[in-house]
Amino acid sequence: MFREFPQACAWTDAMFDNGRYTGLIEYQVAREGAAVVVLWVYAPGSQNSEEAEGAARWMLERVRDIDGEGRVHFDDGVTLQEDCPWPV
Repeated sequence: MFREFPQACAWTDAMFDNGRYTGLIEYQVAREGAAVVVLWVYAPGSQNSEEAEGAARWMLERVRDIDGEGRVHFDDGVTLQEDCPWPV
């Protein structure tokens, strides 16, 4: 899944690590030199990469916006800041 926001774009993926599948949301703010940021999506019980990426797609659908500072705003009011490992 790929989504564009006014100041960023985001996409989903999955990976296999330590015997389990994990969903990924990757995003990049639309400015020169901006790094790609990866959010790991916990996907318990995923049997393959498609199921893990499905969990990431579900979470990306809940994103209301990604602003120019890299903050991810979810539809439930939770905001994640790019350089902060917990919600702000």
